[in-house]
Amino acid sequence: MLALQATLFYAASRSESVPAGPPLDLFPAQLGNWREVQNYPVEQEIRDQLKADDLHRVEYMNETGPVCRHCPPEDNQRSRRFA
Repeated sequence: MLALQATLFYAASRSESVPAGPPLDLFPAQLGNWREVQNYPVEQEIRDQLKADDLHRVEYMNETGPVCRHCPPEDNQRSRRFA
């Protein structure tokens, strides 16, 4: 019985379907009072090392100053890799 439960558990967990999200290049240039001021290209060597499905490196600024953002900061989608 335990072996059957384990088999069913692993079979069900492997069939998880994660929908593909939109490309990170479509991330908004304006977020509230934050606006995109620079979009940096990611070098091929870095792309090769990270092996991410999608990369986006952007600098945003508001009235207090700039912030550099690597989107998204974490990946909770198991089937895709981001940096």
